[in-house]
Amino acid sequence: MCKNTYKKIYAFVSAALLGLLIISCSQEPIFWAIDQEIKLTDPSIKGNVYSVVRSGSFLYTANGNIYKKPVKTERGWEKISKPAGNAVYLAASNSHIYALSAGGETVQVYALNVTGGEWQPVPGTSGKADEIVLFDNKLTSASDSAAYVRVGGKVYKLNGPAPVSPLSEITTNGAGNKTLAAAYIDGSESGSTAGDYFSDTRTFCSDGARLYSADGKTIKKGTTNSDLTNTSVSTSETVTCLVYDEKENRLIAGTKKGLEEIKLNGSGVPQKAGLLGANAEAAFGESEIFSVACFGGEDNNAIYAGAGRTASSKNNALWGYYPSRGNWNYE
Repeated sequence: MCKNTYKKIYAFVSAALLGLLIISCSQEPIFWAIDQEIKLTDPSIKGNVYSVVRSGSFLYTANGNIYKKPVKTERGWEKISKPAGNAVYLAASNSHIYALSAGGETVQVYALNVTGGEWQPVPGTSGKADEIVLFDNKLTSASDSAAYVRVGGKVYKLNGPAPVSPLSEITTNGAGNKTLAAAYIDGSESGSTAGDYFSDTRTFCSDGARLYSADGKTIKKGTTNSDLTNTSVSTSETVTCLVYDEKENRLIAGTKKGLEEIKLNGSGVPQKAGLLGANAEAAFGESEIFSVACFGGEDNNAIYAGAGRTASSKNNALWGYYPSRGNWNYE
């Protein structure tokens, strides 16, 4: 074989290996799975997942369609009925699941009684996408769990399929014309008052006694909206969603490029931010995290994340981490 031929073969192989290296460095899930010899399951919930909620003994999620599974099972999602249009966001109370469903240029909030029945539109909750916002207070306990809707510039607590027009507008604890999220605190912290607090960002949560939010990459802490102040802890990427993990006493931040954890001390003060372990970096790579959810011991300390590329991608899907399994994998 001539010398030039050897050079061509060498160049071809080198280019191929370089290409594989570049792709693997972008940490697409399949390369991590091959490297670690862990088989990726087929994703049962593909697409963009913006919420995972709990009502009673079931978890619910949506990707246009709506799915549910028992809280304590690993995977096992089943598609259930959905309202007209594409279910984008979900919220939950102890008695109802709510879906913000998009159809054409408008959206509508629907309610479903978790004990049975059909999806029913909530009167007074239809409009343009930027005028109707659905959220809950991220609680799993029956007594205090609540769902809310912002219609135009007014916030209301949802009451099943009952119309919002007779309800009183909520204007306390930060509720207003830009509200996007709520979180409950129990009043145990000095100077705090029990109740739901509201935020103009979805990067907002509670550890039960204190409130946390993220401003870009900076973590804030407080007991009311007015005293949420910057801490010395920042993530490496812009935060897109934020939840509290009771088992590990930490915040889990979904970011523009993967998951990060923020360790808290016994007083709830953020100590440091770092990459979330258990193969999260390799599994998600450069993916944006659209949602994160965990429900403590109620679901055996599992964690769920909706992840993918901002642009449409075949890899966009819901992921799950189960301590008994010890790694992230597709749900």
